[in-house]
Amino acid sequence: EEVDNITRKGTNIGFQTIKTPGVIAALKGETGFDHFSDYRDVPVLSAYTAIEFEGSTLALIAEIDEAEAYIFESKMIKSISFSVLIVTVIILGIVAVLAWRFSHSLALRLGKAVEVSNAIAKGEKVSIATTTSQDEITDLMGAMDVMQTQLIGKFEDSARETSRVTSALKVANTNLMMADNNLDIIY
Repeated sequence: EEVDNITRKGTNIGFQTIKTPGVIAALKGETGFDHFSDYRDVPVLSAYTAIEFEGSTLALIAEIDEAEAYIFESKMIKSISFSVLIVTVIILGIVAVLAWRFSHSLALRLGKAVEVSNAIAKGEKVSIATTTSQDEITDLMGAMDVMQTQLIGKFEDSARETSRVTSALKVANTNLMMADNNLDIIY
């Protein structure tokens, strides 16, 4: 009968009672926020307070179904999680590209250092390009250039000395011999 009256009149005012913990607390003059089941026995979030109107205490109630209230929270968590995932993937991608570029550059420069070392070991003169960078590989290449120059200088000095001694020995009319530090004859 209650439902018929509400349907016929198009309102529930005067036909329906609402006896919830929020209404009871508000009519006692309390103000607060709580969650409980409403008159439909559906869990709700409720804010309530008492208001005085022409000598009467009335309960002012604002309610929202828990499912409706928390759907926003669920969507927000999913949205934030997705955004964090996208940002993480982008950051990891940037870090991966930077790491690859750094390791590739390092490998190329170390490869060049190995080539220079091998050429120096063979006694070849190698042109070492100078750069303005301030890092360990640049320092290594600079040290290799100095080493190469010093080695070539020593080789040239040894070659001149060997040539001088050989020339002197060829023109000498007597039987000459040369011994090393172990007293072994070397010429």
